[in-house]
Amino acid sequence: MLILRSKYPDLQIPDNISWPDFVFSKFDKYGDRAAIVSILREFELVILIEIKLTEHVTFVLYSLTENANYSYEAMAMMGSATNVKYTDLSNMIDEICQRHSKGFHHPILDSLKSSFSYEVEILSNLLKAQCDMADWKFLPSLLHLHESYVKLSSWCQFLPPGEFTLYFYNILERQTTPIDMKSVISRASADYVGRIMAFIRRSDAFSVNMLLDTHQLEQYQGHGYHLPFDIKEKPSGLGAFPAIFSFPGSFSFLPEKWVQGGAQAPVPEQQLDRPVGHWPNIVSILLDKVHELNTMEKIVFFFDNRVQSTYFLTRVDPRLTLVVIFNSKRSEKDSYVTTFLTETATLLRNTKVFAMLKQGGKN
Repeated sequence: MLILRSKYPDLQIPDNISWPDFVFSKFDKYGDRAAIVSILREFELVILIEIKLTEHVTFVLYSLTENANYSYEAMAMMGSATNVKYTDLSNMIDEICQRHSKGFHHPILDSLKSSFSYEVEILSNLLKAQCDMADWKFLPSLLHLHESYVKLSSWCQFLPPGEFTLYFYNILERQTTPIDMKSVISRASADYVGRIMAFIRRSDAFSVNMLLDTHQLEQYQGHGYHLPFDIKEKPSGLGAFPAIFSFPGSFSFLPEKWVQGGAQAPVPEQQLDRPVGHWPNIVSILLDKVHELNTMEKIVFFFDNRVQSTYFLTRVDPRLTLVVIFNSKRSEKDSYVTTFLTETATLLRNTKVFAMLKQGGKN
């Protein structure tokens, strides 16, 4: 770039005044007289503008690529983690969005801005939905999933997360027919309900349950829809460990093995609840073995000789515990049971999804 220097000597700017104030101080005196004259010809001016625009676009692209790579690398690292910190990932995505949302100044960057916003907002909503599901917040997680659905549905087919259909099965089944509910579950990203049903049929387990520890929740409202200001008293004792899912107890429709007379037969109300008689045992084991469960990889085994029942427990995330109950004595090293618990917990943590983000990861 050619630098032109004035024939006049350099100006001395006083220390007690900024150079913009110094330059603008005599504008009223000079009136409409020319201050700057461009000696560039039109094509030179166009080239200069294009150069500046290219520099800006290059900077934006570099910044976006660098931050996107960092965020996806962070998510990929979660593929080998036992405790996925969804809140940290969500905050990181929000920070990237805020940092770059005002960086697309030129109209030529509109399409890039649209693509960037589209991708980041989908990621942000999905991660927030995962955080809300872990806290058993039905409406917030539903709204975040809807936002993701609206943006994704115009681009590809949206599959409801399997965790959502599992954690909020009770409220979802009340909104539709059993046939339609089965169809929704089968089309989910992972059919956890079908997986659990198949496990019970093959293993002859008494019950499979998902238990929530509400002690660390700032606000607990229970299952389903609630008004924003519907504040309830925090549960205590056994009530502080509700079953967010219990099979076969959670179902209003059951296979013939559990419902006499076929799938259309009415189900007694008591079958829709958790296995109450086993709940004190489950909570006691959970509290006694809390350190083992917090490793996120340990499967806790316990046989109660008094009631001749066997319990297997494993942690899905810091608040959720997966529990399998047998009304008989089972081996601690039962490979079918331990494999089911390990694989199900891993799927619910989404670590396999994050692992796919690694270079060379398989779909």
